[in-house]
Amino acid sequence: MSSPPRDNPYPATVEPVRGLDIMRTLARHYVFLLPLFVACASSVFYFSVRARYLDNWERHATDVAEDLNIDLLRELGRDGASPQSSDWTNPETLGFVDRHARQYLRTVYVTQINVFSEDRTLVYSTRPGLAPRPSGPNDKLDRALGGESVSGIEKALEAPDFPKFGHTVDLLETYVPMRFLDSSGEPTGRVFGAFEIYQNAESLTQGLRELGTLVLVGSVGILAVLGFALLGTARRVSVMVQRERRAQATLQERLKEERDGLENEVERRTEEVRREREALSTILDEAPSAFVLLDRDGRVEYASRRFCELSAVGAKDPRRELCWEVCRCTYEPGACPARAAIESGATRIAVEPRTLSDGSVHFLEHTAVPISSDGSPIRVIEVIRDVTERLRSDEELARASRLATAGELAAAVAHEVRNAATTTKLFLQLLAERPHIDPRDAQPLSAALSSVSRMEALVENLLRLARPARPEMVPADAVEVLRSAVELVRPEAHRRRVRVRGPTPSGALVCLVDRALLAEALLNLLLNAVQAFDDTAAPDGREVEVMAFADSGAVLLIADNGPGIPANDRLRVFDPFFTTKPSGTGLGLPIARRIIEGHAGTLSIRPREGGGTVARIVLPIDPGKELRPRKVGTP
Repeated sequence: MSSPPRDNPYPATVEPVRGLDIMRTLARHYVFLLPLFVACASSVFYFSVRARYLDNWERHATDVAEDLNIDLLRELGRDGASPQSSDWTNPETLGFVDRHARQYLRTVYVTQINVFSEDRTLVYSTRPGLAPRPSGPNDKLDRALGGESVSGIEKALEAPDFPKFGHTVDLLETYVPMRFLDSSGEPTGRVFGAFEIYQNAESLTQGLRELGTLVLVGSVGILAVLGFALLGTARRVSVMVQRERRAQATLQERLKEERDGLENEVERRTEEVRREREALSTILDEAPSAFVLLDRDGRVEYASRRFCELSAVGAKDPRRELCWEVCRCTYEPGACPARAAIESGATRIAVEPRTLSDGSVHFLEHTAVPISSDGSPIRVIEVIRDVTERLRSDEELARASRLATAGELAAAVAHEVRNAATTTKLFLQLLAERPHIDPRDAQPLSAALSSVSRMEALVENLLRLARPARPEMVPADAVEVLRSAVELVRPEAHRRRVRVRGPTPSGALVCLVDRALLAEALLNLLLNAVQAFDDTAAPDGREVEVMAFADSGAVLLIADNGPGIPANDRLRVFDPFFTTKPSGTGLGLPIARRIIEGHAGTLSIRPREGGGTVARIVLPIDPGKELRPRKVGTP
């Protein structure tokens, strides 16, 4: 039988994550990012160099403006003009400004210088004809009058002093604030105007164009080199990928073989374990003893079939149930051997009486053995054995020993006691037969004679118990013998107000018996049944029922509805001298059992359902007689 399907612990394919796989993935999915990366790097390089070039030209223009600012204000101060009240309408001032401005045109690479007043009026220009005139909207001029230097490349149709008709020229236009000098002679005072300086940016833009061309060519070259390198790498990667795929295919094939082998081994081992468990379960189920495995909380993990028969679960699965809830034990609280074994960690043994479904009382021995791990019990296995036969055998041995002791005692004293009793009885009879006996002595003499008679009967019973008479077997109807014994006991039953019913007419049960001995045994049992009622029982409810029928033999039943025999005394009822009656000798049942066993029969005493006691006698039927079994009834 195959095992149930299990989850596969191995993947269908093996995909190791390695550098080779990462390279292959990048080459396949992200190769288009390479030109973008080169373009970004080239752009960053180009614009950073361009910014440095522009910054150098702007600083040059700013330096020119600041130097011109300082020279003009210092010169005006030497000529007696106040630096704080320069008048741009003064021809001398404008002439002085023009001389110094054109001096800078000759010494630096500046193509045009314009000067604006605070009110945004162009008051001077190195280009004739431009000043004076108001300036239109000019954001750069406004920012310069606010104290900020501003520059930028502009397009012009022609460059001042360098006319180039027919095409535009790149000019670097720079606005620098014009300030009053502070006490140290530096232009950090209040803004009172602005310089506008034009620089021919043809060389700058030409250099930038050359730089752009160089960057473009370099980028293309880098891309070409990277492309060839990537192509070579891709070829090598392709070879490595092919090798990797072949290695993976080989590895997967080996893994599949290993996986299949492991699955087959696991399936084989699982099947072996299943068969072993089934065999063990069969052995435990067929064993006469009951087995139950409990966890540390007392819940059932395994129960054999015999345990289910003895417990109250029936066909229900007792697993995960508490043992003391499903087992019909009769222990007192705290006496459960399983609980004691769990708590103490030691083996515990206990015996309990159990009434089975057929009404018979059996004695069950519970042996609870803890299964420990690191010294603490984790499970308990309990074995339940029916020790009724063992206890009965032990009791039989003890009874035989007691009977032997009683026989030895009877043999030792019976002769002397009988002689003494005979002599005493003889003298008492002589005294009682005297013609002139005093009436006052008659009653004591009668009581003494009765006591001596009882003593003789006791000695006789002792001798019969110790040395039973050999029965003289003859074919006889056991029902007829039972009916005769019932008639003998009716006077005593009438006196005690006990109703005796049966046996009803039925077919004969012919057995080989000693009529006298069998009648004596039946009479003892009937007297016990009649005398079983105490004074507290209602007179109208006292009843003894007698039955006879054929089963595995001739079955004779004597049942009463009296108080019954206590459970603790049921194993002692056949002990010599054991009695619960104040005037009893305790020899009636042992003698009756000895007589029945002498007839190859059995005598048992058991409780009656609903209350009372049942005496059951089974005698072998005479095989030479034809028998028509007829069951009369079962109490």
